[in-house]
Amino acid sequence: MNWERNSERKSIRWSAYNYALGGIFFITICAYEKRLSFAKVTGEAIRLSGLGRLIRSEWLKTGEMRDEIELGEFVIMPNHFHALLKISLGDLRKDPAFDHERARNSNRKFTAPVRGSLGSVVSMFKASTTTKWNTECGTPGNPVWQRGYFDHVVRDEDDFDAIRHYIKTNPSRWIEDVYYG
Repeated sequence: MNWERNSERKSIRWSAYNYALGGIFFITICAYEKRLSFAKVTGEAIRLSGLGRLIRSEWLKTGEMRDEIELGEFVIMPNHFHALLKISLGDLRKDPAFDHERARNSNRKFTAPVRGSLGSVVSMFKASTTTKWNTECGTPGNPVWQRGYFDHVVRDEDDFDAIRHYIKTNPSRWIEDVYYG
């Protein structure tokens, strides 16, 4: 078996965009095996589980702990999480620890995320929620999140408004979801 060939993953990132430079992003992160473990939806009301409350808390901390991050609309659904966020890396790029070369070349093959980039933010969020949940439950090593995540670079104000509307109305569409039940 050729490990190199089988371990490659096709990137779903927008190849014309350098994610290390910041921007406004719409992200979706799914629960491991799409398990219905984050919340219950009744009508348009969302009732978060213990894990869902932890996810909410850690997401809010993400915005508080990082000056370069501005959180927008978000929703925690039974098996996934949607959020809008803005990453402004202007001040971070003045930091001597910021790897300018890696940031310029970030759209090449998979590498470690550039500090402050979307990949870095999502990785840290997923790791912190998983670690804290497993510590709380005494289940070290259990996955909370699916590998990877979906992202969309917000292109303009109309795109931003449509995504905000989608996030806000997501609970009302839960009944149509294939995992509803």
